[in-house]
Amino acid sequence: MRRKHPMCAEEFTYLRARTNHPAKTTLVSAQQAAAYYDAGKIQKRLSYDGRISADLVDLLRDEVAELVRLGCTYVQVDSPQYAA
Repeated sequence: MRRKHPMCAEEFTYLRARTNHPAKTTLVSAQQAAAYYDAGKIQKRLSYDGRISADLVDLLRDEVAELVRLGCTYVQVDSPQYAA
């Protein structure tokens, strides 16, 4: 997997331009995104080698780096599946 375009950068940039207050963005956790993985559906699009969680972490790391570059100082990670 690879990140084709930012997940939140456009929305963050829009919000940042309209407030003087710190702006927050929210990302889904890699664990939660992996929980939605459906091998039957995704194998048609990409080869799965058991690294879905690592790939998702890399995607999220890139997203956070982009948000930091844009000036975001508050990223909330939703649904971290603590009980899992």
